[in-house]
Amino acid sequence: MRWQAQLSAALVAALAGTASSPLCAQGVGMYLAPRDQVIAVKAAQMFDSRTGALVSNPVVLIKGDRITDVGANLAIPAGTRVSSDHKVDWYRVGYRYRIQRGDEPGAELPLEIHSRVGAAIFDFHYRLDGSNGAEADRGYVKVAPQMGLELGWHATNKLSIEGEVTSTLPFSSMPWILTTQVVGKYTLWESGRLHLDGFLGAGYQKISFKDNQDVSNDINLDFGPMLMLGLEIRF
Repeated sequence: MRWQAQLSAALVAALAGTASSPLCAQGVGMYLAPRDQVIAVKAAQMFDSRTGALVSNPVVLIKGDRITDVGANLAIPAGTRVSSDHKVDWYRVGYRYRIQRGDEPGAELPLEIHSRVGAAIFDFHYRLDGSNGAEADRGYVKVAPQMGLELGWHATNKLSIEGEVTSTLPFSSMPWILTTQVVGKYTLWESGRLHLDGFLGAGYQKISFKDNQDVSNDINLDFGPMLMLGLEIRF
Protein backbone atom coordinates (compact mmCIF):
# COMPACT_ATOMS: atom_id res chain seq x y z
CA MET A 1 0.00 0.00 0.00
CA ARG A 2 1.17 3.52 -0.74
CA TRP A 3 -0.11 7.05 -0.66
CA GLN A 4 -0.94 8.70 -3.93
CA ALA A 5 -1.76 12.30 -4.69
CA GLN A 6 -3.91 13.20 -7.65
CA LEU A 7 -4.36 16.46 -9.49
CA SER A 8 -7.03 16.59 -12.17
CA ALA A 9 -8.57 19.18 -14.42
CA ALA A 10 -11.87 18.42 -16.10
CA LEU A 11 -14.04 20.17 -18.59
CA VAL A 12 -17.65 19.45 -17.75
CA ALA A 13 -20.47 20.82 -19.84
CA ALA A 14 -24.02 20.94 -18.54
CA LEU A 15 -26.94 22.57 -20.23
CA ALA A 16 -29.96 23.53 -18.16
CA GLY A 17 -32.90 25.71 -18.98
CA THR A 18 -36.31 26.78 -17.88
CA ALA A 19 -39.20 27.73 -20.10
CA SER A 20 -42.13 29.91 -19.25
CA SER A 21 -43.71 31.86 -22.08
CA PRO A 22 -41.46 32.53 -25.07
CA LEU A 23 -41.71 35.60 -27.23
CA CYS A 24 -44.52 34.99 -29.67
CA ALA A 25 -47.17 36.78 -31.69
CA GLN A 26 -50.65 36.94 -30.18
CA GLY A 27 -53.26 38.85 -32.13
CA VAL A 28 -51.66 42.06 -33.35
CA GLY A 29 -49.16 42.50 -30.52
CA MET A 30 -45.89 40.95 -29.40
CA TYR A 31 -45.89 39.62 -25.85
CA LEU A 32 -42.97 38.79 -23.59
CA ALA A 33 -45.33 37.09 -21.12
CA PRO A 34 -49.02 36.16 -20.81
CA ARG A 35 -51.36 39.16 -21.00
CA ASP A 36 -52.15 39.10 -17.29
CA GLN A 37 -48.50 38.89 -16.13
CA VAL A 38 -46.52 42.00 -15.18
CA ILE A 39 -42.83 42.39 -16.05
CA ALA A 40 -40.72 44.98 -14.24
CA VAL A 41 -37.63 46.42 -15.93
CA LYS A 42 -35.25 48.29 -13.61
CA ALA A 43 -32.18 50.27 -14.64
CA ALA A 44 -29.66 52.64 -13.09
CA GLN A 45 -30.76 55.58 -15.28
CA MET A 46 -33.26 56.33 -18.04
CA PHE A 47 -33.47 59.24 -20.49
CA ASP A 48 -36.78 61.15 -20.38
CA SER A 49 -37.34 62.59 -23.88
CA ARG A 50 -40.06 64.95 -22.63
CA THR A 51 -37.85 66.78 -20.15
CA GLY A 52 -34.44 65.97 -21.61
CA ALA A 53 -33.25 64.77 -18.21
CA LEU A 54 -31.88 61.50 -16.89
CA VAL A 55 -34.13 59.73 -14.40
CA SER A 56 -32.35 57.79 -11.64
CA ASN A 57 -33.56 54.36 -10.47
CA PRO A 58 -36.31 54.08 -13.11
CA VAL A 59 -38.80 51.19 -13.16
CA VAL A 60 -40.86 50.29 -16.22
CA LEU A 61 -43.92 48.06 -15.74
CA ILE A 62 -45.03 46.08 -18.79
CA LYS A 63 -48.25 44.09 -19.08
CA GLY A 64 -48.82 42.18 -22.29
CA ASP A 65 -47.80 44.51 -25.14
CA ARG A 66 -48.31 47.75 -23.18
CA ILE A 67 -46.25 49.84 -20.77
CA THR A 68 -48.57 50.41 -17.81
CA ASP A 69 -46.41 52.67 -15.65
CA VAL A 70 -43.02 54.38 -15.59
CA GLY A 71 -41.36 56.23 -12.76
CA ALA A 72 -38.41 56.67 -10.45
CA ASN A 73 -38.36 54.19 -7.54
CA LEU A 74 -41.71 52.86 -8.68
CA ALA A 75 -43.16 50.17 -6.42
CA ILE A 76 -43.23 46.77 -8.09
CA PRO A 77 -46.56 44.97 -7.52
CA ALA A 78 -46.58 41.65 -5.68
CA GLY A 79 -46.51 38.70 -8.04
CA THR A 80 -44.36 40.46 -10.62
CA ARG A 81 -41.83 38.17 -12.29
CA VAL A 82 -38.25 39.00 -11.27
CA SER A 83 -34.81 37.67 -12.15
CA SER A 84 -31.51 37.56 -10.31
CA ASP A 85 -27.90 36.57 -10.82
CA HIS A 86 -26.62 33.45 -9.03
CA LYS A 87 -23.22 31.83 -8.77
CA VAL A 88 -22.74 28.33 -7.38
CA ASP A 89 -19.23 26.84 -7.53
CA TRP A 90 -17.57 24.05 -5.62
CA TYR A 91 -14.07 22.62 -5.46
CA ARG A 92 -12.45 19.69 -3.74
CA VAL A 93 -9.02 18.84 -2.39
CA GLY A 94 -7.78 15.65 -0.79
CA TYR A 95 -5.84 12.41 -0.93
CA ARG A 96 -6.65 8.92 -2.04
CA TYR A 97 -5.19 5.79 -0.47
CA ARG A 98 -4.85 2.55 -2.38
CA ILE A 99 -6.46 -0.35 -0.55
CA GLN A 100 -5.95 -3.00 -3.23
CA ARG A 101 -3.97 -3.17 -6.47
CA GLY A 102 -6.15 -5.88 -7.97
CA ASP A 103 -3.27 -8.01 -9.25
CA GLU A 104 -1.88 -9.18 -5.90
CA PRO A 105 -2.00 -12.89 -5.06
CA GLY A 106 -5.20 -13.68 -3.21
CA ALA A 107 -7.13 -10.64 -4.47
CA GLU A 108 -10.81 -11.60 -4.62
CA LEU A 109 -11.61 -9.19 -7.48
CA PRO A 110 -9.34 -7.88 -10.27
CA LEU A 111 -10.10 -4.32 -9.24
CA GLU A 112 -7.91 -1.50 -8.00
CA ILE A 113 -9.61 0.05 -4.96
CA HIS A 114 -8.91 3.46 -3.46
CA SER A 115 -10.43 5.31 -0.54
CA ARG A 116 -10.66 9.09 -0.81
CA VAL A 117 -10.70 11.67 1.98
CA GLY A 118 -10.62 15.42 1.71
CA ALA A 119 -12.72 18.57 1.78
CA ALA A 120 -15.32 20.17 -0.48
CA ILE A 121 -15.35 23.97 -0.77
CA PHE A 122 -18.78 25.43 -1.59
CA ASP A 123 -18.94 29.01 -2.97
CA PHE A 124 -22.43 30.59 -3.25
CA HIS A 125 -23.39 34.14 -4.23
CA TYR A 126 -26.45 35.95 -5.58
CA ARG A 127 -27.59 39.51 -6.19
CA LEU A 128 -31.19 40.75 -6.44
CA ASP A 129 -32.37 44.29 -7.21
CA GLY A 130 -35.75 45.31 -5.83
CA SER A 131 -38.06 48.31 -5.93
CA ASN A 132 -37.28 51.64 -4.28
CA GLY A 133 -33.57 51.01 -4.74
CA ALA A 134 -33.61 47.99 -2.40
CA GLU A 135 -30.84 45.47 -3.03
CA ALA A 136 -29.95 42.03 -1.73
CA ASP A 137 -26.40 40.79 -2.10
CA ARG A 138 -25.50 37.58 -0.31
CA GLY A 139 -22.62 35.19 -0.50
CA TYR A 140 -20.64 32.76 1.58
CA VAL A 141 -18.06 29.99 1.40
CA LYS A 142 -18.60 26.72 3.27
CA VAL A 143 -16.10 23.89 3.78
CA ALA A 144 -17.29 20.33 4.38
CA PRO A 145 -15.36 17.08 4.97
CA GLN A 146 -15.70 14.61 2.10
CA MET A 147 -15.14 10.86 1.78
CA GLY A 148 -15.46 8.44 -1.08
CA LEU A 149 -14.52 5.22 -2.83
CA GLU A 150 -12.97 4.57 -6.25
CA LEU A 151 -12.89 1.32 -8.24
CA GLY A 152 -10.76 0.72 -11.31
CA TRP A 153 -10.42 -2.11 -13.83
CA HIS A 154 -7.34 -2.17 -16.05
CA ALA A 155 -8.17 -3.54 -19.49
CA THR A 156 -4.59 -2.98 -20.70
CA ASN A 157 -1.48 -1.25 -19.38
CA LYS A 158 -2.79 2.05 -20.76
CA LEU A 159 -6.58 1.71 -20.79
CA SER A 160 -8.76 1.51 -17.67
CA ILE A 161 -12.40 1.92 -16.62
CA GLU A 162 -12.93 3.74 -13.32
CA GLY A 163 -15.93 4.56 -11.14
CA GLU A 164 -16.21 6.91 -8.18
CA VAL A 165 -18.71 7.83 -5.48
CA THR A 166 -17.93 10.68 -3.07
CA SER A 167 -20.08 12.56 -0.59
CA THR A 168 -19.71 15.20 2.08
CA LEU A 169 -20.66 14.17 5.61
CA PRO A 170 -24.31 14.81 6.61
CA PHE A 171 -23.94 17.81 8.91
CA SER A 172 -26.85 20.27 8.81
CA SER A 173 -24.51 23.28 8.96
CA MET A 174 -22.63 22.15 5.84
CA PRO A 175 -23.68 21.55 2.22
CA TRP A 176 -24.37 18.01 1.07
CA ILE A 177 -22.51 17.36 -2.19
CA LEU A 178 -22.84 13.96 -3.86
CA THR A 179 -20.70 13.02 -6.87
CA THR A 180 -20.79 9.87 -8.99
CA GLN A 181 -18.96 9.19 -12.23
CA VAL A 182 -17.82 6.46 -14.59
CA VAL A 183 -14.99 7.26 -17.01
CA GLY A 184 -12.61 5.56 -19.37
CA LYS A 185 -8.98 6.63 -19.00
CA TYR A 186 -6.07 6.27 -21.40
CA THR A 187 -2.44 6.99 -20.49
CA LEU A 188 -1.05 9.50 -22.97
CA TRP A 189 2.41 9.90 -21.42
CA GLU A 190 4.32 8.53 -18.45
CA SER A 191 7.71 8.91 -16.82
CA GLY A 192 8.33 6.97 -13.63
CA ARG A 193 5.43 7.68 -11.27
CA LEU A 194 4.29 10.69 -13.29
CA HIS A 195 1.36 9.98 -15.64
CA LEU A 196 -0.72 12.11 -17.98
CA ASP A 197 -4.13 10.56 -18.72
CA GLY A 198 -7.01 11.59 -20.91
CA PHE A 199 -10.50 10.62 -19.80
CA LEU A 200 -14.04 10.52 -21.19
CA GLY A 201 -17.21 9.47 -19.38
CA ALA A 202 -20.43 10.46 -17.65
CA GLY A 203 -21.17 11.90 -14.23
CA TYR A 204 -23.89 13.16 -11.90
CA GLN A 205 -23.78 15.69 -9.06
CA LYS A 206 -26.30 16.77 -6.44
CA ILE A 207 -25.93 19.77 -4.14
CA SER A 208 -28.33 20.42 -1.25
CA PHE A 209 -28.02 23.06 1.47
CA LYS A 210 -30.33 25.30 3.51
CA ASP A 211 -28.57 28.10 5.37
CA ASN A 212 -29.67 29.67 8.65
CA GLN A 213 -30.07 33.29 7.52
CA ASP A 214 -33.22 35.24 8.48
CA VAL A 215 -34.47 34.76 4.92
CA SER A 216 -32.93 31.38 4.26
CA ASN A 217 -31.62 30.12 0.94
CA ASP A 218 -32.80 26.58 0.21
CA ILE A 219 -30.45 25.23 -2.46
CA ASN A 220 -31.28 22.02 -4.34
CA LEU A 221 -29.32 21.43 -7.53
CA ASP A 222 -29.09 18.38 -9.78
CA PHE A 223 -26.48 18.21 -12.55
CA GLY A 224 -26.56 15.32 -14.90
CA PRO A 225 -26.10 13.17 -16.62
CA MET A 226 -23.06 15.20 -17.68
CA LEU A 227 -20.41 14.55 -20.30
CA MET A 228 -16.96 14.56 -18.70
CA LEU A 229 -13.86 15.19 -20.81
CA GLY A 230 -10.42 16.22 -19.63
CA LEU A 231 -6.83 15.51 -18.65
CA GLU A 232 -5.49 14.13 -15.37
CA ILE A 233 -1.98 14.25 -13.90
CA ARG A 234 -1.12 11.50 -11.43
CA PHE A 235 2.05 11.29 -9.36
